[in-house]
Amino acid sequence: MGRCGPAAKLGVTSIERVQSIWSRILPAAAALPYAGALRIATRPLQEDWAVRPLALCTRAPRTLPAAARVLISHLMQCLPAP
Repeated sequence: MGRCGPAAKLGVTSIERVQSIWSRILPAAAALPYAGALRIATRPLQEDWAVRPLALCTRAPRTLPAAARVLISHLMQCLPAP
């Protein structure tokens, strides 16, 4: 079976070499805790396309456990003003 895909186009023969060539786009929360241990540099993206809207979805609040209601209340207070 012949090689195909981006690695073949670059003439790369192992996944380690591919990983050393390519950069990745990750959420800061996923990358920052490991940046020091993995000796990787992180740079924030300052592009409109990099902003992701997040949504908090729940069932009817009265049906949630008390701890979930407290968490949701806290998160809602932390939202920036519209």
